[in-house]
Amino acid sequence: MKRAGFLLISLLLVISNSLYSKHSASGNARPSGDSLKVVATPDLYPISMKWAAEYNSLVPGANIQVVNIADPEKAVEMINEGSIGFVSNEFSTGLKNESVWRVVVGRDVIVPVVNSKNPFIEEIKLHGISPDVLALFVKNGDYRNWGELLKNGKTEKVGYYCIDDKSALRNLADFLKTDETMIAGRNTGNSAAIVAAIQNDPYALGFCKLINVIDFENQSMLENLSLLPIDKNGNGLIDFNEKIYDDINNFSRGVWIGKYPKALFSNIYSVSSSQPVNAREVAFIKWVISDGQKFLAGNGYSDLLVSERQSATDKLYNASIYAGVSTGEKSLLKAAFFLLAQLF
Repeated sequence: MKRAGFLLISLLLVISNSLYSKHSASGNARPSGDSLKVVATPDLYPISMKWAAEYNSLVPGANIQVVNIADPEKAVEMINEGSIGFVSNEFSTGLKNESVWRVVVGRDVIVPVVNSKNPFIEEIKLHGISPDVLALFVKNGDYRNWGELLKNGKTEKVGYYCIDDKSALRNLADFLKTDETMIAGRNTGNSAAIVAAIQNDPYALGFCKLINVIDFENQSMLENLSLLPIDKNGNGLIDFNEKIYDDINNFSRGVWIGKYPKALFSNIYSVSSSQPVNAREVAFIKWVISDGQKFLAGNGYSDLLVSERQSATDKLYNASIYAGVSTGEKSLLKAAFFLLAQLF
């Protein structure tokens, strides 16, 4: 058994050395003095600059340089020429090349919230509100009372608030199947002011970014706030597979696995023209997925769950092993790894 294990290890070393030589010879190894150029679309330029600055301060000689590219065609051209990029979901879907490699590094989530002291909070949690009813609510000012939302005959008016953010309004319009101009609610200024208004209004309902309503220290909702459950199938009940709204971690996981409406969140991706094999690129992206996550909230985005970070790291690790590998070599490597796992 040990002999077989040592033979497999030797085989993996031979294959790995061969692949390393192949990648080095093909020009994948970047000289240490060169800068590592990162392309960022305008919406992600601030967080990309923050990541670059923090990483450069931590890693001597890293020399990460961020280029702000507003022209999608130019950004695609630079990515195809070998730069890595940080792009939004909207931009990522426009990258048609099937060889484009991408991994999620963050998320922008829009959530409906209510005041947790709402007299109807138990009804809200039990029944939720369907997308169709929410659409009627935002489009019709006469519809804005809790009786219409919950079908309980009550007449208390809803205090409706909505953040003034272009990307958020675009997502909401998609979710509610209406025009962005129909969505505007009472706006008290910045996000913090809107959240405070909802906290102080027992009959409030508002649309905010998830990062604006979380108490990060306690991993819970801010005081007097609750997530509004969305009745996705419109059957008048929050079914078992829709119960993701009572806990922030459960909610985040629900977003990840598809239990939350896709129109209400968008991913941030790291992209490359092909699977990264350059050690400096891999190290930087890995840092963004791990320690770099703590800088997302300060720039308006939600970080990944621990399990998501591990999944993204695994994808990055697999990319560094398999990129540029022939089908035969890849099969041989996978078989060897599998057998080795069985032996040990």
